[in-house]
Amino acid sequence: MFLLTSGAAVASLLLLFIHFFGLRLRQKLEFSHIQFLSSILHRSRSVKKLQNVVLLLTRLLFVVSALIAFFLFISDSSEQEAAAGANALVLVDDSWSMKGVAKVNAFSKAELIDQKTTAFLSEAQGGKNQSSIANTDAQTKKTFRTFSELENYVAQQKKSTALFIISDFQKSQFSLEQVSTFLKRNSVSLVSVPSSSSPNFFIDSVWVDQPIYLAGSALTVMVRVAGSQQSEKEQVLIKALVGDKLVGSSQLLLEPQQKGIVKFDLKGEGNSATKLKVVVEDTKSPFDNEYFAVLPTPTSIKIRIGEKVEQGHPVVQALGQEAAFTLHRKQSPSASTWFFDASTGSINSGTAREMKDWLQQGKSLILVPAVGSQDALLSLLTEIGLKGIRAEASVSKTLHAPDLSDPFFRSIFEKQVRNMKMPQIQPLLFWNSAFHTILKFSDNSPFLSSFQLEKGKLHLFSAPLEKETSFAAHPLFVPVLYQLIITDNTGSPSPLAYALDQDEIRLPAAGALAASREGITLRKDAQNIIPEQKVRKGDVVISLPTEVTIPGFYEVVAGEQVLSTVALNIPGKESYLESYSVNELEEIAKEQGTSIKVVELEENLPLQKLFQNSESGMSLWKYCLILCLLSLLAEVVILSAKKRGSLI
Repeated sequence: MFLLTSGAAVASLLLLFIHFFGLRLRQKLEFSHIQFLSSILHRSRSVKKLQNVVLLLTRLLFVVSALIAFFLFISDSSEQEAAAGANALVLVDDSWSMKGVAKVNAFSKAELIDQKTTAFLSEAQGGKNQSSIANTDAQTKKTFRTFSELENYVAQQKKSTALFIISDFQKSQFSLEQVSTFLKRNSVSLVSVPSSSSPNFFIDSVWVDQPIYLAGSALTVMVRVAGSQQSEKEQVLIKALVGDKLVGSSQLLLEPQQKGIVKFDLKGEGNSATKLKVVVEDTKSPFDNEYFAVLPTPTSIKIRIGEKVEQGHPVVQALGQEAAFTLHRKQSPSASTWFFDASTGSINSGTAREMKDWLQQGKSLILVPAVGSQDALLSLLTEIGLKGIRAEASVSKTLHAPDLSDPFFRSIFEKQVRNMKMPQIQPLLFWNSAFHTILKFSDNSPFLSSFQLEKGKLHLFSAPLEKETSFAAHPLFVPVLYQLIITDNTGSPSPLAYALDQDEIRLPAAGALAASREGITLRKDAQNIIPEQKVRKGDVVISLPTEVTIPGFYEVVAGEQVLSTVALNIPGKESYLESYSVNELEEIAKEQGTSIKVVELEENLPLQKLFQNSESGMSLWKYCLILCLLSLLAEVVILSAKKRGSLI
C-alpha cells in the first residue's frame, strides 16, 4: 500500500509538470495568410481551456490505470504461485437422500453427480483440462454421509484449497447455522442438486403394544406413516410381509404435514424372531419405501411356586390357564418370579436368606400372608429388609376401584370401566408407605403394594388369596396377577429396528460372545462385516462401520453361531426431502457478508464447465490495461485535433 501510494504521487507530480510545462512551449507555424486567419478563428480561449482539461484528465486516467493494472497483475501472480501446489477438493454428499429422484426425473441425484464428476475428474487427472483446478497435482473427490463428516473435511483443508460441496442441502440435515459456517471460507462453492418436487411417503416407525409375544398368539403391530413435500391429501397403500408372504395390507388417507397410523395383527410362528418388512407404495420416490423390523421372540415366563401349593390354589389355576407361564415347584435358575404363600411355605432364617439372594439377582417376589398370627411373617419381612409393616385388626373393608390413570392399568382395560363392583376383604397387614401402591381400600389403606428391595421387587398383599376370598373370585384378580408378572419380566425390550446412522447398537449377547471367543460379525447375504465391539454391563455394544449403508436384516454371528438378527433402516430424517434453494443459499451467504459461489447442478450443464465458471473469470488488471490503451487513444485524438486546429 505504501509503494502504491508513493508511486501514484510521483507519477501524478511528473504528469502535472509535463502537462503545464508543455502548455508554455512555443510552436513555430508556417502557414499562409488564410490559414492564420482560420487558426485565430477556431482557437478561441474557451476551446483551448477545454482541450487542456480533457488532455489532463486522459493523462491522469492513463497513469492511474497503469498503476492499478501493474499492482493487480503482481497480486494475481503471487496468488497463482501460492496456489500452484494447493489441492482442489470435490466433496460429494453420499447420504441416503441422494438416492432420491433428481429434479429432471431422469436419474437419481447420486447417479447425476456420479456421471458428471467421473468424467470431469478423469479428464482432470489425465491433464486434458487446462483449468486451474485440473492443473493441481492432488485433484481428489471425497464423499460424506453426515454433516459432522463434512465439517471434519473442511476443517482439515488449508484456506488456499478450493472446495466444491455438492449436495441437495436438506433442511433436515443442514441448519442455517451449519450452512453459514462454510461461507466463512472464500474458496468454497456450493453446488445444489435439486430434488424432484413430487411428494415422498415413507415409514416413520414400527412398534408393538404387547410386552410379551407368545407363539401362536396375536400380536398387534403399529406402523406410523409420514410424508414429505406433500401439498394435498393422498391415499397411501401399506403392506406387511414376513419373508415373501403378504400378511397384511391397509390404506391410509394422509394429510399434508401429518402422520398416520395403521395396525396389522400378526401371529407368532415357532420360537424364533419374526422378520417383518413393511412397504409403502411410492413409485415416484422409491428409495425409502421399505422398512425392516425384527418382532419380539415368542417367550415363556418361568414362575417358581412352593412345593406344597395345591393345584386348586387360585394363583396356580390362573397361571396354568396361560401358555405364557411355566410353573416350577422347585427352585429353577431360569425362573424370574417367585410366588410365596405363607399358608403353605415354611418361614425360617433359611427362607429369608434365599429370598434376599433372589431379590439381589434382580428378580421379583409375590408374597401373600396366611390367616392367623403374623409374627413369623413380620420377622421374615424385617430380615429381608422390609420395615414398617405391622399386623392389622381383621375388619372387613371394601376394596376401592382401580385408578385407571395409573400406568399399571393402561394395558389391562381397553376402555374405561364404570360402576365396577368391588369385593369385601379382611386385611391382615398394614403399612404406611410403599414404592407403588396398586390397589387400596376405600379408607386409602393398602391392599397391594410394590417395594423396591435390593435389585428386585417385592409385591405384598395385605390379605390372603384363598379360594374362598372374594378378591380371588373377582374379575380383576387374573389381569392384576398377569400384569404383576409381565411388568417384572418385560425389562427394557430390545428395539425392533435400528437406524444406519446410529453410533452404537446394544445386543444382549455377551455370554455367547465370551463362549465363542470369536467376536461378533454382521452378516448380510455374502457380505461379512466385523464391527468395533466391546462388552458393557453384560451386553455387547457394537459400532456400525461406515461401509454398512444398505438397509435390511443383518445376522449377528459369533463364530458359527447365529446369536440374533437386527434390522437396519435408512434414517428417518433422510426421507424429508425439503431442501434449500439456490436463492436461499445465496441469501444466507449475503447475511454472512461473503461472496460464496452458489450454483444449481443441471443435467445439460457439464460439471467441468460449472467448475470453470465458478473458479475462473477475467482478471481486473486486464480491464485496467484496456483502460490505459483507451486513454492513450483519446490523447492521440486530442493532440491531433489541436494540431489541425479542430474544435474537438
